[in-house]
Amino acid sequence: TKEEILGRSDYGLFPREKAEHFIRRDDMIFRTNKPFKNEEWMTYPNGMKRKFEVYKAPFHNSEGEILGLIGISLSKCFP
Repeated sequence: TKEEILGRSDYGLFPREKAEHFIRRDDMIFRTNKPFKNEEWMTYPNGMKRKFEVYKAPFHNSEGEILGLIGISLSKCFP
């Protein structure tokens, strides 16, 4: 649910190895200031697996400073 997700870090949402992978990728986006796109498999707590197409990009203010990241994940699999 939304309440279970809001306010949690990558470590609170994913297994440690996956969380560290996401954090390294986000750091790379901050360092390069370039968008990133890839596909990756995610395993839900109930064991279901889905493939996602992931887009992430830096979000800038009017002065060009990075304020954060914007990300979109689109499911590539059907149940």
